[in-house]
Amino acid sequence: MASVTIIWGKGLMQRKYISVLMLTAALMAFTPCAWAQQQAGGVTIEWSQGIYHEVKKGDTLWDLSEKFYESPAVWPDMWSRNPDIANPHWIYPGEIIMLWERRGEEYIDLSSDPFKGVLPLGPGTYRYPGLDQCGFVRKVPVEPIGRIIKAYKDPVLIGQGHVVYIQPEAGQRFIQGDLLTIWRNEGPVINPFAPKRGQHLGYHHRILGHAVVVEVTGEVLVAVVQTSFRNIDVGDFLMPYRKLPDGPITVLPGKKDLNARIILEEDGRTVFGGGSIVFLDKGKAHGLATGQIYTAYETVPPVGDIQLPPTKIGQLLILLAEDETATALITRSREAFQTGVSVKAH
Repeated sequence: MASVTIIWGKGLMQRKYISVLMLTAALMAFTPCAWAQQQAGGVTIEWSQGIYHEVKKGDTLWDLSEKFYESPAVWPDMWSRNPDIANPHWIYPGEIIMLWERRGEEYIDLSSDPFKGVLPLGPGTYRYPGLDQCGFVRKVPVEPIGRIIKAYKDPVLIGQGHVVYIQPEAGQRFIQGDLLTIWRNEGPVINPFAPKRGQHLGYHHRILGHAVVVEVTGEVLVAVVQTSFRNIDVGDFLMPYRKLPDGPITVLPGKKDLNARIILEEDGRTVFGGGSIVFLDKGKAHGLATGQIYTAYETVPPVGDIQLPPTKIGQLLILLAEDETATALITRSREAFQTGVSVKAH
């Protein structure tokens, strides 16, 4: 194979294939979580993101360190991240082990807050560090501009820093330095809560990471995975780099007459809560826009013939709005959410 010269652009870090690069492709996708500390004039949101592995039969910390950190000798570091493991020589199937964690904090300016005493997020701005990782549901799926056909040295997990080979779609042209977004079509999304049961809402586009083209050779592109949010596989698609605003999101009031439902959680969980990314069955065509804030309600069963009012169980912030659907962040949950939860303006 011809030698590859990698041009590292702005925001890229040259690294060896070490454990950190592999962790971003762990078997269980991370879930961002956040908590708040009230301050004069605003609130500081502390957030954390982690990547986890579910223990399988035969797993040991020694073997997992070799698999994910590429050195079995660093198993004590993995043990230190998991204080619930009493004996490092005994781990059991079904246990969840933290492989990697990142923490940070963001300050939210709250000049006036009509939701004070209800939920912690109100007028002002909100910065969500995982925005470029959020997927979306779109009626007509995105036309891919290429797909990954192989990874250099065939690693078990494709992650940050790995070299991949891309087959462009017919008519697509690329040059060295092009930035691409890696994504996967997770299939159709059906709304079981619509008046017409089985209404097709669109296709779930899962964002996996970003790559940069380093060489264009005939019918194949050579690229390096710049960032990876979830496990990347041979066969995954490419789209033009998905540039999203990196500044704070202006918080807006929700549309008063909106009545939407949560129809899917990003990772397919049936029970979820604060920090989860969810998809709603309403979008721009219904007045939804980035930054709008909504309250989630749970229906309370009637007592005999007496209808009881729904109960507020949390709050959502619209991150992205498609024509018929929207991607939202659960900023606060008082109890567990499930699909089908009603979403309305406060």
